[in-house]
Amino acid sequence: MTTKQAARLANRGIPVRLNLGLAGLLIGIGLGSVLLLPWLVATNPAWGLLLALFVVTTPTLWVLIHEAIHHSLHPSRRTNDAFGRVLAIAFGAPFHVLRFGHIEHHRAYVLPDTRTGASRPRFVAVSFHYARIMGGLYLAEVATLVAVWLPRRALRWVARQAVSRYADRAGEHLERLDRTLLAPAGLARFRLDSLLILVLFGAGFWLYGADAWMLLAALLGRAVLVSFMDNIYHHRPVGVPRRTLNLRLPAWASAGILHANRHAVHHRDPGLPWIALPHAEDPSRPDFDRAFFEAALEQLLKPSA
Repeated sequence: MTTKQAARLANRGIPVRLNLGLAGLLIGIGLGSVLLLPWLVATNPAWGLLLALFVVTTPTLWVLIHEAIHHSLHPSRRTNDAFGRVLAIAFGAPFHVLRFGHIEHHRAYVLPDTRTGASRPRFVAVSFHYARIMGGLYLAEVATLVAVWLPRRALRWVARQAVSRYADRAGEHLERLDRTLLAPAGLARFRLDSLLILVLFGAGFWLYGADAWMLLAALLGRAVLVSFMDNIYHHRPVGVPRRTLNLRLPAWASAGILHANRHAVHHRDPGLPWIALPHAEDPSRPDFDRAFFEAALEQLLKPSA
């Protein structure tokens, strides 16, 4: 299919019914796993195996949140953001934090790479790499649930440390952070969603009681899976330039993660709905850069700088 055909497909609109159906299903899995499953586990611990569904659906849940971040979940901005916030609560991190971080990620990939992290000692860089892909990214997002209750001045200090590695662009990051996430309205939304997440998962741990380790294990599984997959499309071993990859998966697996493996296509046109990604080939590059599992192995064996 040509680029023009892909554009026409995108212009037909967002797959609203499918998106809302998937959102309802994944919200149900998330809330059911936290609030309803404990009652079944109390009768028979084998019911805890259903938490595997909570874990394996995480990439699809993240992609729907990602669609909301790019205003591609629903044509109505209000409905789009409402579903994005509820999906993010089920995910365990505030929607507006995820949105800000992801939009900054897109901005970074259209500008020269000015990060100063390459000057870190090799041991520190390797340790950071494995900590990030084995759950650190998700845990950092979850940490904002606590950090948000700090005074605004303290929050700005934390943000300044986080963006300092972007050298000359750190000031721009902070200015956008002040204008959005830390503005009075943004901070109020941030704190409300954080409170709802803390209440939801706090209630879940209380309901599981002595079996709370099951929910903790599921959350750690979610942390590893989403952190590993988030980095894989941009992973670059030492000496490899910054890149964005399309990774080959079987058709059923690609559909299961809403074609997130076509990540270079998404970066070329961030507003393209997920359903259009397989039809938006770029004649200037191959359809896929490499196999998904080949990239996964490289990420494990060849840490980034």
